Amino acid sequence: TKTGKVLYYKNPIEAVFPASTSKLLTCLVTLDWCQEDEEVTIGDEITMIASDSSKANIRQGQILTIRNLLEGMLLPSGNDAAYAAAAYVGKKSLRKPNASKEEAILEFTKLMNQKAKQLGVKNSCFKTPDGYDALGQYTTAFDMGLIGLAAVQNKTIMEISQKSRSRNLFASGEDITWENTNSLINRNSPRYFSKATGLKTGTSTMAGKCLVATASSGDQEVLCVVMNSTSAGRFEDATKLLKYGLN
Repeated sequence: TKTGKVLYYKNPIEAVFPASTSKLLTCLVTLDWCQEDEEVTIGDEITMIASDSSKANIRQGQILTIRNLLEGMLLPSGNDAAYAAAAYVGKKSLRKPNASKEEAILEFTKLMNQKAKQLGVKNSCFKTPDGYDALGQYTTAFDMGLIGLAAVQNKTIMEISQKSRSRNLFASGEDITWENTNSLINRNSPRYFSKATGLKTGTSTMAGKCLVATASSGDQEVLCVVMNSTSAGRFEDATKLLKYGLN
């Protein structure tokens, strides 16, 4: 039953840094603008990521489909994949194939904030496609919950975020296998939770360890958001919350 009812909350509208949980929004915007089989040639936009970013290890000149970029964002949490998708969509939105990477990324972040508003998000401001700590970028657990609910309704995002690993063949010939950073999904992890169905981790200095997690049992689906936690804490708390919600 899809009631959208909030079952439990604590500090739901306290401002927090989103880290990579914001890639859920990046994926939603990308899917609004693109078909999954569209091909993207990776440009120098991937040089815009921070040196300590999590990466999908894609390279300039490689050709990936939008589907590959979504997998690269959702599984290894690739900031490079987020920037590649954002530059592609930003240029599309500007109708300017030769736009500079800065111009394209700025356009994309505008689209992120527009999309967030459509989803009912009220206390967030997104400044980067990968969610990396940036001045003026913030969200709340409640807002990430709304973005998470939109992601749950997206078949592609759910399909990808349920995989513990995924092999991708690029149009340019490379063959790469990505692992999911979400331990609840990974069968070999001590934190594996058999009812978990997604969704996205986030980690940064300012954000701490974050997790938007979903689980289902029978016809029940639940979603929880844990922000600014610890490595173990986010998975333990999420499991408790998801179990609580499914009872």
